[in-house]
Amino acid sequence: MKIKQLPTGERLVKRYRLGRCFAAAWAADSTVEQLALDRERERGRETEREVKRLEQVAWHALATCPHVRTYEVGSPAGFTGSVAVWGQTDENRAAHGGVRVQEYCPTCRCSRAVNINMWSREVSPWTPDPEAIARES
Repeated sequence: MKIKQLPTGERLVKRYRLGRCFAAAWAADSTVEQLALDRERERGRETEREVKRLEQVAWHALATCPHVRTYEVGSPAGFTGSVAVWGQTDENRAAHGGVRVQEYCPTCRCSRAVNINMWSREVSPWTPDPEAIARES
């Protein structure tokens, strides 16, 4: 069987028997498949647009959020390096060597990494949490 794609999006199916073409027919199911693929692509684009919109909302909420209802998510991990971002947060070397936790703010759907060693803390800047945005979209 040989399938030829036409400019209209339909496919022409030719069946061969012993080297000779004995039948040619329009594959009606191929247009149905194409429509299903188009719908699936459009749903993917809508999801991408929704995720971008939610990220913009999170960045806007981040500017006004006091982050008073934060809590730790996930399990603590061992120290892997500094979480401070130069120019935005200060590095605290006393916090190095302990554990790293992730803080989450449900008000603005943002999170940040925190290094903790006894009483010392080093924090990264708040950023929109991609997992929370994905759950919401």
